[in-house]
Amino acid sequence: MKNALFIVILLAIWTYSFVWSVLPLFSENRYVLEGLLTTCSFDYINRSLKARFFQMALFFGGFFSPLLIFILFYMLTYRALKSKGKLMRKSTQNDDLVMKLSLKNTDKNDPLVEAKPKVKEKNRKSLKRNRSLGNPSNLSLSIRIREFKLIKIIRLNCALFLIAWLPYAFITLYAQFGSSKESYITPLSTSIPSLMAKLSSIYNPIIYVMTSHDCKKYILMKLTRK
Repeated sequence: MKNALFIVILLAIWTYSFVWSVLPLFSENRYVLEGLLTTCSFDYINRSLKARFFQMALFFGGFFSPLLIFILFYMLTYRALKSKGKLMRKSTQNDDLVMKLSLKNTDKNDPLVEAKPKVKEKNRKSLKRNRSLGNPSNLSLSIRIREFKLIKIIRLNCALFLIAWLPYAFITLYAQFGSSKESYITPLSTSIPSLMAKLSSIYNPIIYVMTSHDCKKYILMKLTRK
């Protein structure tokens, strides 16, 4: 079921990207060379009514909507982790209470503990050690640490998305609505945001691997495997 859902989501993402990539072929915003003439993009210099309508649709569909999805899922994940953290803290408090009651009952029921303080302390430490090995609160803490690491990765991905695409989105909007277009929309001013945006497809996977413990572990296992 999970694999099927993953395939459906993946196909939806590819279909969504394919549609926005093909649309310039059938509109006035055809693909043209931009900047230093080393890359191509849709014709965002064209200020005709149809071209402007297409560019605004592409701005909301290709930049603003993914950004909203990033923010929405970040908020949902943060809310879920916050509620789970409250449950884990309550569970930890219950575990501590159970441990105290167990130690108290052990002290009462064991005659050797009452007679010998050293034995009492030894039993107390042994019980704490044995319980701590299987204490669910330790597992809960480990899960919480991994989940908050996931939150940091989401924040990093969102920041990288803005760094990569916000300058490019600004350039395309300024080319449509800004004054003195010829003074600011130059080969250099369009090439740098374009390269930053398109290079994101290279450095995003690298950063994801570097921030993912499971990915790093898998790659190290493959590299050290004989």
